[in-house]
Amino acid sequence: MIWCFGDSNTEGYNLEYKWVKDYSKYKGYTPTWWTETLSQKLNQPLTNLGVTGTDNYTIFDSIIKVMHKIQPGDTLIIGWSSVLRSRAVLNGRLVSLLIESSPRIPDFSERSIQEMLVNRNSEKYVEEVLGWNKIIERAFNKNSIIFWSPFPEFRGKIMIDNLCLRPDSNSMYTIKDETKGEVKDRHPSETGSNLIAEIFYQYLTKGKRLI
Repeated sequence: MIWCFGDSNTEGYNLEYKWVKDYSKYKGYTPTWWTETLSQKLNQPLTNLGVTGTDNYTIFDSIIKVMHKIQPGDTLIIGWSSVLRSRAVLNGRLVSLLIESSPRIPDFSERSIQEMLVNRNSEKYVEEVLGWNKIIERAFNKNSIIFWSPFPEFRGKIMIDNLCLRPDSNSMYTIKDETKGEVKDRHPSETGSNLIAEIFYQYLTKGKRLI
């Protein structure tokens, strides 16, 4: 079994989202996401628990909630999100806060949001996630684990750290690249998605890094 945890870069081409609808319309079909491609290449079943817009606390929590189901020999692929994201209790439940892209969040003033953004732009929050990696490795010492992230703050700090989808990256094709700006989205294109699948496949089967 392959277990995938993360944000939209893990959840993938979910037609509930406008960027996926626009890209699928451009392509004439909805491409296969890297999680499904990797599952096919490894001939292993897939559980994809990625959720668009989620924060690292919620990603870590999603692992805890299913850890009793993960068996020795299963593969875990954990895609950490931006440390600028956080979470809070709103209306009685924990929700992710997309501080970097949300000028208004219920129950928080604009000043509070700006203060949170400045506060979370710290190396300490990266160190926090790196500590979680150690816990995960100890808890799942009979499993294959990949830690990765498309966000630049993790560059040089985790196992597969160069899958950066930001505008300054040349490491993969984005939807915006492929569509020449017709669909203004920086998630992986079909080409980029296939590249991620191949990178993970080579690492899991041969211990080989392509980046």
